[in-house]
Amino acid sequence: MADVRDTIEKAMADADSANAQAQDAIANGQGEAVNEGTEPVPPRAQEIIRDMAAEALAEERASWQERIDASHDAMLRAVADLENHKRRAREESDLRVQSELGNLLEGFLPLADNLARAKEAAAGNQVIQDGIEMVEQAFFATLALHDIDPIIALGSEFDPALHEAIGTSAVPAGLVGGLVVEEYEKGYTWNGRLLRPSKVIVTKEKE
Repeated sequence: MADVRDTIEKAMADADSANAQAQDAIANGQGEAVNEGTEPVPPRAQEIIRDMAAEALAEERASWQERIDASHDAMLRAVADLENHKRRAREESDLRVQSELGNLLEGFLPLADNLARAKEAAAGNQVIQDGIEMVEQAFFATLALHDIDPIIALGSEFDPALHEAIGTSAVPAGLVGGLVVEEYEKGYTWNGRLLRPSKVIVTKEKE
């Protein structure tokens, strides 16, 4: 871009120089005509010639300035397009990483389900239950370190963004429709993003 601008500016300087030479030539020509005894160029004619030369130079300068401006605008657009492309590439890369990491983390969630089932199966054996609870606590602590949080579903209002209704139940006394009354599978979020919805039973009023 600098080379183009240098070339244009040199051309404009050459045009200015050519105009100056033309003005000198007019002046020298007038002097030579007087010295040689020929009829001098009338002042009005000299003025017209100077005006024409100045007008031609102004047009030439304007033409080169338009080219400079067009080249500058093209350069700015190219830089903006490059920055937009780099930004989109970063965003797409971040989305891919987030998606792949989310899929990886989601793969660990069935372990939490299995720990809960194992604890239920060990009912009556306090030693085994205590061991499972220790593992479960360590597991959930690890999930929390990675901003994975369980969804609190029981007793809350059904939210299709967080819950998956797998059945309905009649509204118990004192409750209203649309409440989660049972949870078959716990759901989880990761950094506010849904990893897995809670599978729930929802109260439904009789129609």
